[in-house]
Amino acid sequence: MTIMTTKQLSAKISSIGKSAEKFAGDVQEALIHCGFYVMKDGNTTPLNQLLDAVGTGTRLKGLTTWAELFLPVRIKDERFVVNKHAAKEQRVSNEDEYAEYRAAMEAAPRWDKIVGKEKPESIWDSGKYLARVIKKLSDEGDAELAEAIKAAELAYRIRQNAVLPKVPASEAA
Repeated sequence: MTIMTTKQLSAKISSIGKSAEKFAGDVQEALIHCGFYVMKDGNTTPLNQLLDAVGTGTRLKGLTTWAELFLPVRIKDERFVVNKHAAKEQRVSNEDEYAEYRAAMEAAPRWDKIVGKEKPESIWDSGKYLARVIKKLSDEGDAELAEAIKAAELAYRIRQNAVLPKVPASEAA
């Protein structure tokens, strides 16, 4: 394999950005069309197929957030299901009835823009990782373990950052 020149690499990266933008636009279009089938007859199959196609991470959060805000659906067991209460309000029988919903969805923020921008994060930042673990433990009702981990982390950081007194060379020997 030959390594790309910086010019070739720059062109490749630019192409990735354009592909990502096209992908996001295609997903938005598919979401809006999936909405018609959900509102018409409660068919969540196309929406769940889109969910599978999009992948994981921020993309998944953006897609599910957008769908739950604009469509009569909710997530249950990692799949879209019809939100029966909302579906009573958002029912259509044909494309003409759907046109008003479609216009509102097209005017709304795109699915990949609706959640906050994810920032690059180092996998080596143990403090952030432990903070998430502690929060999850606290939320799940294991406050005692959360406190024990906090105390252990504090003791570790103190030990790592402690300035030990210098021992004169004559006493060290």
